[in-house]
Amino acid sequence: MLNLLRSNDYGVKDGIVSSLGTAMGAEGRARLKAMLQEALAAAPKPRSRDWSFDDRSYALAQALAELADVEEDVDAFIAAVRVIGSEAGYAVEIAKRLLKAGRAQEALDWLGKVRVRHNRDLDDMLYHGGWIKDEVTDPRIAALDALGRKDEAQ
Repeated sequence: MLNLLRSNDYGVKDGIVSSLGTAMGAEGRARLKAMLQEALAAAPKPRSRDWSFDDRSYALAQALAELADVEEDVDAFIAAVRVIGSEAGYAVEIAKRLLKAGRAQEALDWLGKVRVRHNRDLDDMLYHGGWIKDEVTDPRIAALDALGRKDEAQ
């Protein structure tokens, strides 16, 4: 399975961990998690200040994130995202998972890290990054509502 995940060119094998998660059982998932963590620890580290992207490490970290979702372990999902190195890019997804886990204040904290864009132009999003405001509003309202901050939610 590890070799299969390492060769995830163009993301064609995305979702395989989610699909097989139940069939693997708790023991199989624990073994896969250990193998993924070991492989990531052995992967070459990017040189400081040099932008580099290792698609194999990214694929392994994505598999860890999928595994975390199968196990509904938001902390493991956050740890996998940190390995990917793009926490801000996943802030809304992290917030949604935290809300589902009943951790509204942490979700609100993550949403505070989001860079919001008001422009819906896809080209603008691709070149300048950030989340469109509507994608952030619903989870923010849900977090405020869960915290009993009804006036702010309005």
